[in-house]
Amino acid sequence: MQLQTKTVRQGINKAFLKEPVERPEFDTFKNALSGLLDQIDHAVEADEHEEHLKNLLPPFFKGLGFDDYKINTSGRIDLAIYTGTKKNEPVGVLMEVKRPGNKAEMISRKNFNKKALHEAVLYYLEQRIEEENTDLKHVIITNMHDWFIFDAQEFERCFYKPSALRKTWRSWKADQKVSSNNDFMYSEIAKFVETQGTSITGLYVPLDKTRKLLGGEEGSEYEKKLIPLFKLFTPIHLLKESFANDSNSLNREFYRELLYILGLEETTEGNTRYIRRASEENRNPGSLVENTIRILDAEDHFSTLREPLKNYGENKDDQLFAVALELCITWMNRVLFLKLLEAQLFRYHRGDKKFKFLNSEELSGFDALNTLFFQALARRT
Repeated sequence: MQLQTKTVRQGINKAFLKEPVERPEFDTFKNALSGLLDQIDHAVEADEHEEHLKNLLPPFFKGLGFDDYKINTSGRIDLAIYTGTKKNEPVGVLMEVKRPGNKAEMISRKNFNKKALHEAVLYYLEQRIEEENTDLKHVIITNMHDWFIFDAQEFERCFYKPSALRKTWRSWKADQKVSSNNDFMYSEIAKFVETQGTSITGLYVPLDKTRKLLGGEEGSEYEKKLIPLFKLFTPIHLLKESFANDSNSLNREFYRELLYILGLEETTEGNTRYIRRASEENRNPGSLVENTIRILDAEDHFSTLREPLKNYGENKDDQLFAVALELCITWMNRVLFLKLLEAQLFRYHRGDKKFKFLNSEELSGFDALNTLFFQALARRT
């Protein structure tokens, strides 16, 4: 098996690469990267162990927009970025970290059949087979100076799809081989890599060589060369989250804000995501769903329902939530529809502001909005 590498610019989604960069976020990235490189230098000078170096990475990622994602170990994996903050969220990025001076185990562009690769492959197989994790996005192998970043689809194609390696892993896991030690499996993976006539593609990032770029003035060519790296270390790239230019997906920030306003939260069971009423400790009495539940209950609006209550749940709490959610979604859909209609009218009439009707001048308060909903829009036909 051969390793083919791409530059960071070649590996970033072209549409995402064209997205404008916000200055405060870019400055935060530059400061975080500069700080990380300084910390790596100090750690190398002090001959710190691998564990110390690994612990430098979570604060680095947390400062770059990964606050909504748990970053920790997972089993034997050196470091993992999860797809959310909950305990049961699956791993999205798995990382194998080596010390900068560990040339015997760290992969290189010329020789990547090294222990660091074998460990990453073993952890990937464990995630896919034992954890049934289909949400893996990237695999990172790094010695802090050199970063090799592989799309999980490459690991899937090269190491999971071939049945021979999966069969070997299952036999080894079932104690049917001469050894149950990890070293045995590393040896088997090394043999597999050696005999394959295929190639695997990954991004190569010589992170320690970016120092001179960090000193560039605002708008300089040095800064422009840093933009692909800035976008590399984002949830949009590493966790394949959606972004504003992706017309087929919902903007992640808008999605989170919408759930918060509604009073809902996303949970994961296995590899399936669900949207449910916010847990009791996270409920906000001002959210749309909680407000609606309170009014439905206090004013006994259940008596006006046309359908049997059992259609909405087995108990009163379930029924209140189901009815409230149906109402809130109906209202939200109508507001979004009106906003889209307003935007189209505004555009069609070449920016004539009199066609903007969703504002405080036309709708002076909640009573006016209530009239719009119940006397014009939210009526069954």
